[in-house]
Amino acid sequence: MTEEPRLWLVRALNGEWTDDFVENGYVGIGYNLDAVDMSNVKTSDEVREIYAQENPGNTNEQSNRNRSSQIAAFHLEVKKDDFVVTPGVGGKIIRYGRFSSDDTYYVEDTDGLPCRNRRRVDWAPRILSGDDLPPTILTIQGTVRQIRNDANKAAFLELIRGYRPEDSWVPFHLEVGRKLIEGEWWSEEKRQELVDLIQRLREADPEGTTESNETYDPFNFYQAFCQRQSGQDRTECFEILRNELALDTELPDGSTKVWSINSDYRVRESLDFDQLDAFWKMLRAAFSTDPAKDDSCRKEFIDAYNRVHSTYAVRPNRWARILSTWLYLIDPRKFVYTHRFEQLGLLDDLGLDYWASGTDGDYGAGYVRALARAKELATQAGLTLLDVNRESTTREMLGLGAINGGTGDDYGVDDMVNDGLFFERDELERILDRFRDKRNLILQGPPGVGKTFVSKRLAYALMGKRADGRVVNVQFHQSYSYEEFVQGYRPTTNDRDELTFELQDGTFLRLCEKAVENPDDRYVMIIDEINRGNLSRVFGELLSLIEGDKRGDGFSVELLGGQRFSVPENVYLLGTMNLADRSLAGMDYAMRRRFAFVTLKPQFGESVFEDWLRDRDVPEAMIERINDRMSALNGVIASDASLGRNFAVGHSYFCDIADGGEDDWDRWYREIVETEIRPLLEEYWFDDLGKADGEVGKLLGEQ
Repeated sequence: MTEEPRLWLVRALNGEWTDDFVENGYVGIGYNLDAVDMSNVKTSDEVREIYAQENPGNTNEQSNRNRSSQIAAFHLEVKKDDFVVTPGVGGKIIRYGRFSSDDTYYVEDTDGLPCRNRRRVDWAPRILSGDDLPPTILTIQGTVRQIRNDANKAAFLELIRGYRPEDSWVPFHLEVGRKLIEGEWWSEEKRQELVDLIQRLREADPEGTTESNETYDPFNFYQAFCQRQSGQDRTECFEILRNELALDTELPDGSTKVWSINSDYRVRESLDFDQLDAFWKMLRAAFSTDPAKDDSCRKEFIDAYNRVHSTYAVRPNRWARILSTWLYLIDPRKFVYTHRFEQLGLLDDLGLDYWASGTDGDYGAGYVRALARAKELATQAGLTLLDVNRESTTREMLGLGAINGGTGDDYGVDDMVNDGLFFERDELERILDRFRDKRNLILQGPPGVGKTFVSKRLAYALMGKRADGRVVNVQFHQSYSYEEFVQGYRPTTNDRDELTFELQDGTFLRLCEKAVENPDDRYVMIIDEINRGNLSRVFGELLSLIEGDKRGDGFSVELLGGQRFSVPENVYLLGTMNLADRSLAGMDYAMRRRFAFVTLKPQFGESVFEDWLRDRDVPEAMIERINDRMSALNGVIASDASLGRNFAVGHSYFCDIADGGEDDWDRWYREIVETEIRPLLEEYWFDDLGKADGEVGKLLGEQ
């Protein structure tokens, strides 16, 4: 379990500066230290010395110790995401928020305001009354105090649970749902009014769909004002809803980012009474039950879910994903946004793969199982489902480890260098810039130069994060098909266990669907051994759409299922190609024109490779042996008319070094030569094994 954020009380003098704190996104302290930049202090002793120097007239040792300890706590102990509560004048109005960085900063010119030493805070839009908080919180003495993990902290966290600056849309959405139910907007009398309202909401978003229809189901209603992720783009819709539904809740903060229902996924066909009834019962069930907790209501919810799930012609697993978005927008405190779990890489951790694979026929029961397991995970980490649904929540906050070595942290060129990519920084930046511009890149080279290793880290750097949930790996082979990559009919069984065929999206289409839902994020498909596939057959009509200048809605084709499809601008293709495989045909010119190519070469003798070995305590004599003997071998291979430089042996064979170095470097080197390089050379010179033996002998120093 991760450490729970702490709660701090910071007084804005007598509450006089609380408004300035909130308006300008900070909290600060004075204590007669406004003339000193405290942002670089490192220890409590340093703080005490500075305080004593600046306050020579204060001879009360106890007072000096108290104030110094509070100043030290403010500068040295507060962490990013800790909560802060600040009373206003008289303690009647309370503001709260979360610290948004680990560092303090100093302001030279404050226009006469005190508190030049500050910390940045994301203040919640919600204002609390002093009567809401346990009275003992406000009686705590001092300017900066940590409220320990006791009843006071628990009461505060319970009070604000579900509210953060990014959650300002939640109360508004809850009020919208309640008004729909209280006003019985499913009734015949409300039909035309709801149709008109849906159309007004669509027209309020100039970049959303304005297509008119006569549907009046609640799914289309939510989709109409949730077509865009930006809260600013929804403001006009929010105003319309507040007026039409007589809402009392404040408008959401326009700077928030909320998951959306893509405008391509709305109910276009007219629904009969039973289908409409299913949608409205689903909405009422979402408000009246918590299926992850209420055993008595679970069946009602599952029945409603399955009825809705059976009404739409979208493929079942895709429709399940869309429904999860709708439920999340109704009440994110009770329902999970399944795409969020994919981003966090939680499918394997929780077994939440039924909506991705489409293998579970009872989608309602599958969704409830997902809810229960997700809630269990959140509870173990001291969080709620709303916490898990947030984009800011990380795997570490959930008490989980990294995904395949990734942490979800920021990732850039410096991280690539530190990970051992054996490129100079300028070269890495050039490759990354080319990848951004072209959108399609192939890493090519002989065996053992680290193409697969480089591709994953290049994807991270492009995205700016170790976001494994936005990277998809596939490996092409001679039998890899269009049906697997794009779309096709694939065998499945129906509810009577009869074999049937169902139109299903392939790997690339599923990635593109995620990218459309999250246009601000980059997505990367890594295709290992890209030249092993029949590329014209695998890509089909998408061959033209993957070009960098033919992305987006302006260029589309009609797929087998009838829908129009275009490749999103935020999807990138990254292939690897082994130049030494004799069994493969070359890539045709049409395909080559759509990719940029980067050739990776063996790094023997290069300073970046030598430095990497030294950092892992490889002896200088061994570094010299590897460089000299492997360079000589690659020279022989390059001069062989039947081989050439594309068959050179790469440096990655010597990159598997145990932490802390090896006990016997000679044994380590010999095992690599005998078990990895010898088989490769015997394959190269299969018709002259004596030559292979001779080159191995040179590597081992026997000749």
